[in-house]
Amino acid sequence: MKVYGQDIDFRITRIDDAQRYKAALDKMQKDEQKLQKLKNSDLAVFLKSYIEMFQRFFINATGVDILAECSDAQEAHDAYMSFLREIKLAKTNITNFTLEDVE
Repeated sequence: MKVYGQDIDFRITRIDDAQRYKAALDKMQKDEQKLQKLKNSDLAVFLKSYIEMFQRFFINATGVDILAECSDAQEAHDAYMSFLREIKLAKTNITNFTLEDVE
């Protein structure tokens, strides 16, 4: 899978990856709650925390610091959304399997 210009060894169809992904989402929920408290703070502080939230997600989910060089909150968000789209596609492909597909 390619995310933010980097090839990463992650497949949601692998049990270990699926478990790390779920754990990363759970941790991200807590990060998002902390982020909400920063909405009225200095914009640069908020943006840094926003990027770090996605950065931690990727590290927890994939083991790769995909956003290590990222300093743009929109790019971090876009990388996350791209990752989610790839996961959704893979999940749809695997969960929609029927024996009719084999024939």
